[in-house]
Amino acid sequence: MWRVLVIVGAVGCTSPNPRSCRDGTCTDPAFPFCDVDGALAGSPETCLAVACNGGDVAGCRGDNAIVCNATGTDYDLVACPHGCGTSGCHECTASDQCPSSRPVCDTGGGCRACALDDECPSKVCDQGTCVAESGVLYAASGGADNSACTLPAPCTAGRAIALARAVAVPPLIRLLPGAYPEGLSFDGMTSAPISIVATGAAIVASTGIAVKNGASAKIRGVSVTATTAGVECGISTGVESFLLVQDAVLAAGGTFANLVNIGNCRLTLEHSEMQLRASSGNAVSMTSDGRLVANRVHATAASIGTFGGFGSRINVTVTNSLLENSSLLFFTQDSVGPGSLIAFGSNTLVLTAGGLDCGAVAFRTQYFDNNIIFSRSAGDVANGPGCMLRYNVLSPQATAAAPTNKLADPQFVNDASGDYHVMPTSPAIDAAMATGSFPGFSADLDGIVRPQGANADIGAFERTP
Repeated sequence: MWRVLVIVGAVGCTSPNPRSCRDGTCTDPAFPFCDVDGALAGSPETCLAVACNGGDVAGCRGDNAIVCNATGTDYDLVACPHGCGTSGCHECTASDQCPSSRPVCDTGGGCRACALDDECPSKVCDQGTCVAESGVLYAASGGADNSACTLPAPCTAGRAIALARAVAVPPLIRLLPGAYPEGLSFDGMTSAPISIVATGAAIVASTGIAVKNGASAKIRGVSVTATTAGVECGISTGVESFLLVQDAVLAAGGTFANLVNIGNCRLTLEHSEMQLRASSGNAVSMTSDGRLVANRVHATAASIGTFGGFGSRINVTVTNSLLENSSLLFFTQDSVGPGSLIAFGSNTLVLTAGGLDCGAVAFRTQYFDNNIIFSRSAGDVANGPGCMLRYNVLSPQATAAAPTNKLADPQFVNDASGDYHVMPTSPAIDAAMATGSFPGFSADLDGIVRPQGANADIGAFERTP
């Protein structure tokens, strides 16, 4: 007889692991979130305890963002139509998905304000937003005299200016990139300023920009190389003219070219380069009723770049600028008040020869606040009673000056190579007058916000810590 021996083995039972979510679920309320791929905890299929700030993004799971819930006790998966990144759901994959207030889709998938004209379909960025193409007249170096001045069919610069002058509210003009053999001319009063955006446009002509007889214009981004005058502002009798030039390069293209001529005109020059090169002309030449406001300007010359004028009621205000190899010569002839005003604040003036013209002249006010005034000649940079000097660094200067001035080497980083930033030990650091006569100019030539220390620095450049 055969006997069948039946052996019954005991099978042990185990309780489920509350930290595992291999089945996609977490059963323990203390560990509510399943970290499927281990992106958060490092171990895939692990249930996690959650303590977070509502709305914070913990990471991505494919095209879903892992977002802290409102109570901060768990994560929600939020679908991202444009993909997910380190900061959560992308706003966009293309600029046409962005709002008009932030029209550019950047490489990180976020919408931002435009910074360059070419980031806009219209080729015009204005204070972070893209101007509509329908509100722009387009001109090109090869444009036609009878075209519609649209982006597909641009016209000449002269035609665009004429069309803009003909309406009560002039449209903006976009001078498309290219070489222009003729300058821009504005003659006669307009109902409103003619505005031109000229990024990438290069004018090579006898006179680059001419504004006269009450005309008013605003020009941004242009490059001018002129054999006679880069800018001719006014220089005529009659109604005062107005011109604003921003982000421009003005260069001398001949041996006797002036960069700027001003008379019976108000010119504002903002964040621009002035290159006199080897020309024997002037950087700035002014006559009666000329007004210049220059901020964040870098002017250079091979030998001497003169900022000067001859006449009455000459007004000059220069701030946050570097005048390299320059000379200041103003011969004013005012016989009644208020007369002429020469004002320089927070500049670096590198004088080729001689110093400031500080002779006492009737009906002329000259003041210099927070400037580095440096001369390559052996004489003092300031002589005479005609200049009000406050909180400047003067070099060389042996004779006494007002007690707020520093008679010392400004300690440029490298004078020989043209680097006029100052070293950390410079007497200009944190030494500017806290409140002066030049309000509203809060950035230096490089665009650095002033002050970076206890006080602003003297000179054109603010040193960062």
